[in-house]
Amino acid sequence: MIDGNHLLATALRCGIETIPAQLVEGLSGLEAFKLAIRSNEASETVVPTTFVDIAEFIWKLDQEGKKDKEIAEILGWNSRSQFETMKQRLS
Repeated sequence: MIDGNHLLATALRCGIETIPAQLVEGLSGLEAFKLAIRSNEASETVVPTTFVDIAEFIWKLDQEGKKDKEIAEILGWNSRSQFETMKQRLS
């Protein structure tokens, strides 16, 4: 499940057995994480993405050999300074 964990948990607590959902099959781990980040950004005021979430994701992509520019693009960061700031915090 990429998005909707809170909705599902609430529905189950209320005895609701079905909820509307969109099934997307065949996503790579990277594609699923990108979709989760984008989805979470849309509801940031409800469940904010933590610094640790982003740091772990950057570390994983770095370990996979992704270049800084690729990682910034995956995260949707259009500014080099955003990425540099995050890298400095991780150092």
